[in-house]
Amino acid sequence: MQFTLSHSGKTGVQTTTVYPNQVTITDEISLQTVVQFDHVAGLFLNNTRSNTNFIQSNVLVMDIDNDHSENPDEWITVERLKEIFADYNFALVTS
Repeated sequence: MQFTLSHSGKTGVQTTTVYPNQVTITDEISLQTVVQFDHVAGLFLNNTRSNTNFIQSNVLVMDIDNDHSENPDEWITVERLKEIFADYNFALVTS
């Protein structure tokens, strides 16, 4: 596993657009360290997140809210993700 995340060094700031800290994720510990902060899965011009400043990303990120159903039997769970992605390397971060 190797991909890059950028973080702000702050937590819970919904208006954050600057992510100056780039970290190469290589294992569970480096991932856990970065996701403690507000983070993005991309590199941006001047480290400022916006559509026009996007440079690149080397990771695919998905967000699963399970807001499609009130029935827990229809929700995507950690176990279900492991089944779906059994043939792939992936990392999971929950909120």
